[in-house]
Amino acid sequence: MADGPGTHILLVDDDEIDVIALTRAFAEVGIDVPLIIARDGEEALGALLERGLDAVLMLLDLNMPRMGGFELLERRASDPRLGAAAVLVMTTSSRRQDIERAHALGIVGYVVKATRPGFSRDFAELVRRYLALASLPRAGGGTR
Repeated sequence: MADGPGTHILLVDDDEIDVIALTRAFAEVGIDVPLIIARDGEEALGALLERGLDAVLMLLDLNMPRMGGFELLERRASDPRLGAAAVLVMTTSSRRQDIERAHALGIVGYVVKATRPGFSRDFAELVRRYLALASLPRAGGGTR
């Protein structure tokens, strides 16, 4: 599933418990794409711009300190250097206006986080299947 040495999944979430649960779940379902963690939109921008991270998929929470998910999506829409990764939102908000706004900013999917047992594994399985089936950006441009 890994697409090359520069290809990563960028997980942008400030909830430590969610990050730990998703990291474990990704290992359980066999996702072998390196996972980079950013605690807010500013860290994500740093990873994408300063470190030159070539993410094929960004998993984005909307509600974070400093720079939230919507602000990051708006920056992404206005800066072509940030537009390559597919963005899958995973958040606690089920508000219709948040879902519509996120889709208008170019995301590929919107998942409402659940507190039920097994949610992290189910979400990781969704990500694994998405990576296996979707045409994703390649490191350096193009798709795979």
